[in-house]
Amino acid sequence: MSLIKKVALIGVLLAMVGTGAFFYYWHSRALLEQGAIVDFDELRDTQSILDLFNTDRYWLLSNPHSSPERMLKYRTPRPYDPFYAGKLYIKVLREQGKFVGFVSYYKETFKDWRLLFVAVKPEMRGKHAAEKLMIYALKDMKKRGATRVILTTRTENFRAQTLYKRLGFTVFAWDFPPGYVDFEKKLQ
Repeated sequence: MSLIKKVALIGVLLAMVGTGAFFYYWHSRALLEQGAIVDFDELRDTQSILDLFNTDRYWLLSNPHSSPERMLKYRTPRPYDPFYAGKLYIKVLREQGKFVGFVSYYKETFKDWRLLFVAVKPEMRGKHAAEKLMIYALKDMKKRGATRVILTTRTENFRAQTLYKRLGFTVFAWDFPPGYVDFEKKLQ
């Protein structure tokens, strides 16, 4: 690198420090390296999420005809209902720049929100990533006005049920529809 380029680079860095942009850049980078939850980015995250759906289709989808691709493209919990287009919040956990898992949720009624998905790559399970995603989602939903969060899982998904109970969720409907259990959590 020539001396002129080095001097120009130092000038840019000093200007960034003066405006706070340098701090923001390094702070953001550090968060991503230690495991930051960030907004879903279609180009960056779609394939990783679809890979999770392919790996865990049985656990994530109750309807075999569901379209995760449409859900992600239109950010909708109900891909064939235009009312819900753009209403699905999708957050992604990344560590050291790599995809770990995601959580998605949406507003069902004025005060009720539904946690639709929480999924983590198989090799990252058992490291509290799902818990981190859920805690983030619960805080975000509360900030947006939720007073109750609802979620549904399969009756035999004991590992997930243990996490939900640890986070304060309680069962309010068992085996209706058959094979599923509904949990709720009141937010204070």
